[in-house]
Amino acid sequence: MELSRHMTIKDVARHLNVSWDVIKDG
Repeated sequence: MELSRHMTIKDVARHLNVSWDVIKDG
């Protein structure tokens, strides 16, 4: 369960990173 939660957090962080990259590019 802990691993799954960690993966989710990482997924969210990755998504946020992509969004940030797009904003910076814009």
